[in-house]
Amino acid sequence: MTPAPLPEGDGEFAGISYRISGSGPPLVLLPLALAPTQWDALLPVLSQSYCTVVLGGANLGFVARLEERGRTGYLPMVERLIERIELRPGEKILDLGCGSGVYDRWLARYTCGANRIVAVDMSPYLLREAVAIAESEELKEAIEFREGNAENLPFPDTSFDV
Repeated sequence: MTPAPLPEGDGEFAGISYRISGSGPPLVLLPLALAPTQWDALLPVLSQSYCTVVLGGANLGFVARLEERGRTGYLPMVERLIERIELRPGEKILDLGCGSGVYDRWLARYTCGANRIVAVDMSPYLLREAVAIAESEELKEAIEFREGNAENLPFPDTSFDV
């Protein structure tokens, strides 16, 4: 099989994100029902023999399910919660386990930039997808996405209001 002449790196095309590494015959990994952490450890090995192309985005696999569940399942509850706590301009918001960032994007639109929003997830894959979706919706500057674990946060106590 002919090696794939694809440049290494991350990108997005037609709403589908991709990450390309290695060289050789192409090997395309679709997210479907697998969590990317199930193949991330294999990528360096696969990339020694193949041009690996990992696909993702808001419309594929796991991220699509998170987006749909967020919009149709939990978002009405989040809206009511935010209304009930009477969020004020200037209050800092922390979202732990942000996933695809569906709530953070909603909050950024809801608050019109009046609140600092920090979205944390321990999955580098989900953070990449969250950033890509926020960029596509022109909301990347309104949300700070950070990798982290809820059990060991890199913030001092009382850093956030919500």
